[in-house]
Amino acid sequence: MREIYVLEHFDFSDEQLKRLKSLGNVHYYQKANEKEIGEAIKNADAILLDWIDPNPILEKLRGGYLYAFLTQGMIG
Repeated sequence: MREIYVLEHFDFSDEQLKRLKSLGNVHYYQKANEKEIGEAIKNADAILLDWIDPNPILEKLRGGYLYAFLTQGMIG
């Protein structure tokens, strides 16, 4: 089963969280500390983050990853 680490709070709806959990084991942290981030780097198949700086995480990931940086635009 896939290991999915959510390293920050996301406002997932119940349906979104249900769909995420259907993809694998979800490890959800409100705001991950260094130890939890290290665990994610070592074990994750997918890492979700929002405002955490991704550079230290990317530097430590093993090869063979697909990186997707999702952004949300503003209409105004």
